[in-house]
Amino acid sequence: MTYNIQVHTRALTRRIYAYSFLDEFIPLYAVYILMFQDSGLTLSEIAAMFTVWTITSFFAEIPTGVIADNMPRHLLVAIATGLRGVGFALWSLVPSFAGYTVGFVLWGISTAFTSGAWQALVYTELDALGASERYVKVMGFSAMLGNIAVTSSMIFTPIFMEVGGYQLTGWISALACFLSIPILLTIPHQTTTKKSDDTETPDKYVTGLRDGLTEIQRKGTLVRLLLVVAALTTVVNFDEYMPLQARAAGVNTDYVSLLMLIPWAAMSLGGALAAKWSSVTPRTIGVLFGVSVVLFAAGSLSEKVIGFVGIGIFYAMYRFAFVLAEARLQDSIEGRSRATIGSVAGFGSQVFTLGFFGFFGIGGNWFSVPELLSLMSVPMLALAAVTARWLPKQTTPAQQREVS
Repeated sequence: MTYNIQVHTRALTRRIYAYSFLDEFIPLYAVYILMFQDSGLTLSEIAAMFTVWTITSFFAEIPTGVIADNMPRHLLVAIATGLRGVGFALWSLVPSFAGYTVGFVLWGISTAFTSGAWQALVYTELDALGASERYVKVMGFSAMLGNIAVTSSMIFTPIFMEVGGYQLTGWISALACFLSIPILLTIPHQTTTKKSDDTETPDKYVTGLRDGLTEIQRKGTLVRLLLVVAALTTVVNFDEYMPLQARAAGVNTDYVSLLMLIPWAAMSLGGALAAKWSSVTPRTIGVLFGVSVVLFAAGSLSEKVIGFVGIGIFYAMYRFAFVLAEARLQDSIEGRSRATIGSVAGFGSQVFTLGFFGFFGIGGNWFSVPELLSLMSVPMLALAAVTARWLPKQTTPAQQREVS
């Protein structure tokens, strides 16, 4: 019996790792904001598109989380991945403000579908195999593989750009999304998100939403964790402006992707550290993150290539903090509405993201990108303090239930 469980666990994790790598092998990541700028879009127009992206996810977050608690999650994530691939293909076909915006709408829906659903899928399937304690290691290693995939794709980006420009880079990015779909569909599905006697009725979805919100309401620790995870998720939006930071440092467009290797490789390191030191105290996490924020601000203001060292350290500590916070969130959830609760964190992150892009859209009229990035260190330092205070110590799911 133990042998069979180990076999199933290995089969599950192999597919999780394969998907995590292929889903992030997107060479367009390093240059798409430059593509927008080179298409004639202003900083305000780019911020407007990012806002559309965020608003789409904002309204779709919780409904899609409820859906993910009532249908096969691996199927939902596969659909989401396909939508994102279609969006990248559209960018290559219609390189204009309208085409980019529609692509962002598709990406926003994709983000909402996977937010909460992917983490719930991994945790639930591991838990069904009696291996929930491996969640933080699996997700930490998955994050590392995802970041390795991004850095690997960036190595090839200059070649793709030289051969076929932004269009070829976009098509290859779309292909990577489409190739990951079969992997998702073959994930060993040991559990189901609903009982066999459940029926598909509107009341069922309302009940799922109510159950998830009720669990959040009655657990103060869960509320605080959701806020921390939502805020940390927002940090990923810094990625959108890193190529412009590189351009401000004097890097040629064709080689911006190579400089982007620094923050992405740093995130790989952060994911690996989280998997190795999963029991680190909240105070240590907060302090490390806070110190890295200061280095990020200094690196941004330097407007030099060497400044990316400080930026890289920040990215490593951000990923380290995020993986641990998200894992402790999953350990704190007891009921069946796991994806719904995860989507609440995603909903919160979209609220923060609207403020982030609004800040860049308005602030871009007076400040440069390096200055705007450095100003973001103020709320990030506050987040570091909150993380140290609100993040719980690592406990087993059983211990979490005793505490609540």
